[in-house]
Amino acid sequence: MSHVSPAEVRSALRAVLRAVDRHLTHINGNRQWRQEVIARFRATPQQSLPSSTTVTSPSAAASQAAEPGSTTATASSLPISPAGHPPTPAQALALAREWAELANNIARHKELLLSYNIGLDVDERTKRMVEATARRVGFALPSTSASGKK
Repeated sequence: MSHVSPAEVRSALRAVLRAVDRHLTHINGNRQWRQEVIARFRATPQQSLPSSTTVTSPSAAASQAAEPGSTTATASSLPISPAGHPPTPAQALALAREWAELANNIARHKELLLSYNIGLDVDERTKRMVEATARRVGFALPSTSASGKK
């Protein structure tokens, strides 16, 4: 079994929490995902899945994992691992880092799609590009409305 330093665990936890806060909690104000991440990091890696595995809601899994005397784990309270075996601590940290990177990359992809103005007509796309360029250099274009034209 490979040894994982506490600094590596903190680093991975911070990366995942940053991704959750930026892309999930910040958007809808729901802190349930943050609590679930913390509960999964606090769960001991020696916990094994019971013979009858049940998937519970994230809030139930979080409350169960947060209980100090809790020794049972559900499928949703442990990280996913190959062949249904609990992952080693190093594997669990690698999965956490990969998830944080995936969440950040998905958000970046969405930003790129919006920046390319996909779905807008050519005139609207050009207008937004000119406005964005003007903002970058410190200018503000005057607002024009259809009713204000002479």
